[in-house]
Amino acid sequence: MIHFMKITFICLFLCYAVPLYASKKIITSDKPLPTEFVLLIESLQKAGLSGEGKAQFDKLILSLDESFDVLTKEEIFFICKAEIYKAILKKYRNTEPDLKKFDMRFLKNATAKIEQINNDKVELSLFSKWMIQALLSDLKSLLMAPQYLNFLTFVQNGTDVTSQPFIIWSKKLNMVGPWLDLFINSVDSEFEAIIRPLQLEALQIIATYADLLIKQSRFKESWPKKKSTLASLSFFTWREMKEKTDSAALPSDLTPQGSGSSDIPAAVWTPKDTPETTANSNLPVNYPTPDPDYLPPNKLPQPVNDWIQAQ
Repeated sequence: MIHFMKITFICLFLCYAVPLYASKKIITSDKPLPTEFVLLIESLQKAGLSGEGKAQFDKLILSLDESFDVLTKEEIFFICKAEIYKAILKKYRNTEPDLKKFDMRFLKNATAKIEQINNDKVELSLFSKWMIQALLSDLKSLLMAPQYLNFLTFVQNGTDVTSQPFIIWSKKLNMVGPWLDLFINSVDSEFEAIIRPLQLEALQIIATYADLLIKQSRFKESWPKKKSTLASLSFFTWREMKEKTDSAALPSDLTPQGSGSSDIPAAVWTPKDTPETTANSNLPVNYPTPDPDYLPPNKLPQPVNDWIQAQ
């Protein structure tokens, strides 16, 4: 009896002395993928999706497993990065916030709260931490831009600034600022509740574009040849992840560099429209099929970045 009590005491001591870990299997990949995409799918799984959300996630992962196994690394990276950034930036693109609030004082308050989430135990996912720090980097760039001085002059004198660079600058601030404002004025659970549907939306569009790219560029008549299942993934894999119950920090190899809204190269093309078809739905009636006699032109037209300017 005394021996049994000793064993029980030791077990209880270990339970309280050793940090608690939760073990679960999640879908990830050992193959090259953008860190933003990895954070997206892992954060969704760790958060615990509802029945409908879980079914949607599994369906999209199966579609991506079939597509990514055929696409090149460059194609995967382009689609993933472009659609994740677009899903974030377009959410508030049609709003009309008070741009005067996004000043150096606002920047200081946002910076202080972000430093707090990195030091304290908070419920933000790794994807949310990356996203908000990238948007903060964008805001810093926008407030250091020459157009910000033009904006201050406009506010003080009540004159309208109609130059094209200023209009583009203000549109960028319209997309970045409301996210940071929401972050500052909401609790972690409210912020995550807004982020989660956005993540699923980005995943859906990535799956759609990946599927269409193969059908239209590879001329795959019987695509896909092999159907993926959760038990037999080809590109992705299952990994048992043991995580501490308290929140983790951003991976050391991911330094937020901004969402991409502040620096837009002159000759970079990004998709302007979102297809209406879903990743696993049937294509519309009279959907165009590749012409087997098609010959590509010798010289392609110069790409144009029209996504920001067209909004």
